[in-house]
Amino acid sequence: MTLAAVFPGQGSQYLSMGLELVDRYPEVIDVFAVAEDVTDQPLAEMVSKGPKELLDETINAQPAIFTVNYLYWRILKQKGFHPDYVAGHSLGELSACLAAGVFSFEEGLRIVKRRAELMSRAALETGGGMMAVLGLDDEKVAEVAAAVGLQPANYNCPGQVVVAGPNRNLEQGGDAFKSAGAGKVVRLAVSGAFHSPAMATPARLFGDWLHPLDFHDPQIPIISNATAEPLLSADDVKAALASQLVRPVRWQACIERLAQRGVDTFIEVGPGRVLSGLIERIAPEAKVEHVADRLNV
Repeated sequence: MTLAAVFPGQGSQYLSMGLELVDRYPEVIDVFAVAEDVTDQPLAEMVSKGPKELLDETINAQPAIFTVNYLYWRILKQKGFHPDYVAGHSLGELSACLAAGVFSFEEGLRIVKRRAELMSRAALETGGGMMAVLGLDDEKVAEVAAAVGLQPANYNCPGQVVVAGPNRNLEQGGDAFKSAGAGKVVRLAVSGAFHSPAMATPARLFGDWLHPLDFHDPQIPIISNATAEPLLSADDVKAALASQLVRPVRWQACIERLAQRGVDTFIEVGPGRVLSGLIERIAPEAKVEHVADRLNV
């Protein structure tokens, strides 16, 4: 068995996520306390009480998801779980870096908070949003997107591509994609055109901010969102974390590359089961588990 741990990103959050672990793993309270101290945000209260709209804000969702991903990962590791590869979808790539030993939980929280701040600020300044296009192949989505001033942002699985751009272009694009044969188009509940040229400024600023930080080389190969190639050095990781803000997430290619490297079992480590569903469509021959099932919670 060759294992890959995969970590979800923004959009996987829900109220009470991770709190189902409290009864069996009291350390959950301590982990949230550390996260709140580092970020100066009432994450436990937002996760437990909401409102959901507050939790969904980029500035809150990203550190909250990173914390819950870590909770699951920490418990798995204590039980002797050792994956051969790690990967994460967008924000989840930072959880993959944490799992690979690139930085500590506390340092990761500071990085995630800075990332969320830069992305939130850019979203307020540039506006825009994202839209999932279902039922078209990648080439057709890219063709239609270019015609209406949008860019592919997430290549999630066969027949599912997310595009990003200005709101007016998204409105026009919905009809254009349907005319091209899309089965469905769905606006996503995000505040900006992430993984597109609209994030060029935060990508540059984030890269500059990451540059002096003391990262370790990964102890486990990390498959990069942007290239679907392994990140093997600290410098590779810094460059990838900055560039992924402005480049498409090639999730389908990441899973295909892992399968080519012999991975036959994927375990989703974090809230929700979005990645499990995508992997089942990309690599139907692989075994897909969710961490909650493995921990019986």
